[in-house]
Amino acid sequence: MTSSRALTAAILVAGGLTASPALALTCENGVIVEYEYSGHCNWIGDSDDGVPSETPPTSTPPEPEVGNVAFQTPPPGSHYLVGSTVAPTARAGIGQKALGNLNLTITIDTSRSMDEPVPNTGKTRYELAVEAVSALLDDLPETASVGVVEFNSFAEYVSLSKKLTPEHKADLQTSLPAIQPDDQTNYERAIQLSYYNVQTSPYWWGQPEASANQQVLFISDGQPSVGGNWRYGFAPSGLRNNSVSVNTVGIGPLYYGARATLLEVANIFDGKFIDIGSDITGLLPFFQGLNGNLVGVDYVMVTDPNGTYRIDNVGLFGEFTLRDTILGENGNMFEVTAYFDDGTFATDQMWLTGVGPTSAVPLPATGVMLIASFAGFGLMRRWKQS
Repeated sequence: MTSSRALTAAILVAGGLTASPALALTCENGVIVEYEYSGHCNWIGDSDDGVPSETPPTSTPPEPEVGNVAFQTPPPGSHYLVGSTVAPTARAGIGQKALGNLNLTITIDTSRSMDEPVPNTGKTRYELAVEAVSALLDDLPETASVGVVEFNSFAEYVSLSKKLTPEHKADLQTSLPAIQPDDQTNYERAIQLSYYNVQTSPYWWGQPEASANQQVLFISDGQPSVGGNWRYGFAPSGLRNNSVSVNTVGIGPLYYGARATLLEVANIFDGKFIDIGSDITGLLPFFQGLNGNLVGVDYVMVTDPNGTYRIDNVGLFGEFTLRDTILGENGNMFEVTAYFDDGTFATDQMWLTGVGPTSAVPLPATGVMLIASFAGFGLMRRWKQS
């Protein structure tokens, strides 16, 4: 752990070499994190009395909207040959949770208990959790900004937040399986590093691409066993003041205390608690959008050129794909209406144009002469053979 923490600090220091000088504050457990805010790099962390060295001003996020749904692909008005098959994609959510560019931090428990084998699977809790995270990464668009934090007695970056390019996704899907769970469970450090990581995203407040969709996915199988009080301090206040939702996922046979704590985390940070329970194999289908979502979508009604149908299971962050549809000539109308958990709904429409096969294009005069010459050669060969 020591070398990794040193590397994390070195990376962050390197990123702030051109910023103004910063004061260092030694944390109780030896973890110091640097972050950049409004062009000034500051060292922050918990002092012995739990008071942060500096508290920068918090930004004011835009007022959330009620509910939204919008087609993502293909672009509205696209033209296709008649008979082409398309399966449009769309995204829905309350308060732009799914429409804004997603800024997601995945915070995953790597304490010793995560190394427990899961009966009838041949895998550990951590291995099944990594499979589910990998499936989630496969479902997210490249525009999503994703960072990963792993925590046990301390917390460390697996990767800072950045857009989910194929290279970034491959790095995450390679790095996560290589981690060996060990040590105890520290929610305080997990919450702190999650907040610091969220701020490294290109979608954080104040950036040109700032988004209302700021989320943390917090995965654990147990309650805190070391560390201080995760409810108070700079990081928890920053998460709340900047509208970052912390969604908790409880896996394995949760004891009452662990379940109550994960539910409390979700409630404090305006997130959602998902209790996968003892059958941890349910984690993968949940992350693939088969058992629920985190953006308040109840179900979606779809109308396409072939009729109307219902989609009950959207993806974790509101994404869904319409059924394959064969396009007819001219206008092909698609409509989606998303119904939300609070009883509201939102609708979006898209038209795709079907065009007939292209007409035969007349050959230029030189082409006609060339074909005629080929025909002449054939006549000459037949004449010589006769």
